[in-house]
Amino acid sequence: SLAQLYMMKEDYDKVVEKLQRWEAINSGKIPAKNYVLKAQAMYQKKDYAASLEYITQAIDLVESDPDFGPIAEEGWYILQRAVFFELKRPEDVKNVLLNKLVKHYNKGKYWIQLGGMYGELENEEKQFAVLEMAYQQGFITKGSDMFNLAQLYYYHGAPYKAAVTMEAAFKSGELEKNLRNVRFLANCWTASKDLDKAIPVLSDAAKLSDTGDIYAQLSQLYLNMDKWDDAVIAADNAIKKGELRQPGVVHLVKGMSFFNQEKYNDALNELAKAERFKSSASMAKQWQRYVESEKKSAAMMATM
Repeated sequence: SLAQLYMMKEDYDKVVEKLQRWEAINSGKIPAKNYVLKAQAMYQKKDYAASLEYITQAIDLVESDPDFGPIAEEGWYILQRAVFFELKRPEDVKNVLLNKLVKHYNKGKYWIQLGGMYGELENEEKQFAVLEMAYQQGFITKGSDMFNLAQLYYYHGAPYKAAVTMEAAFKSGELEKNLRNVRFLANCWTASKDLDKAIPVLSDAAKLSDTGDIYAQLSQLYLNMDKWDDAVIAADNAIKKGELRQPGVVHLVKGMSFFNQEKYNDALNELAKAERFKSSASMAKQWQRYVESEKKSAAMMATM
């Protein structure tokens, strides 16, 4: 038609003019596609209010027509959603996605967009539910989407699921093994209390980091697991890399590890270093008294 020709020429005012002229000389119902062409023309002109009026008329016509309804064409809903987005009406964008595109066309991109809209509307519970359902249907494959889902698992108290999702993203090659991602995976395994899986991942993150803080975190994990030698090695690596947020704590961990190995002099040396830092001074003093006492007891036992 002439209207479509003008659309191709990007003469959008002529599109509407020709359609209205045709409608004036033709009796009967106006075809829904006329409204769609007008809506598309107005959208290109950035007249979003007019575009919304036309596309809504087209959709209402088809949905209420027993011969064509109850569903309009997919592209019509996409245009309606786009217009609502431009008009900054997120609740309406969400409703088009939920009630039309997800419900009737069930494509992964619509599930992900719906999750995003719930996020924008600050309804994190529904965002989480939608994205989890999308993942279960195999719709979430992009690395960034998998990372977002893993974060939602983590913050909703499911760190194991977060870790499994991250591992899958790495395995598929969709997610880069950079410091942020590897460290987050380590935190997921740590939070799920699977330290055997957390430690190798944390070691990878520590190597990638420019500072010693991840080695410091690793040394504390080893201390909690009674792996004294590993705790000392990780603490030494932390000190070597430097730029630590809490250097005193690293010396504390080292001192406590030496103490547990009954290396009392080494322990006292490290605790003296820990005492120099304000954040660890108080605990270092307490431990010094305890180590001194245990050292004396061990010496007395040795003489006996």
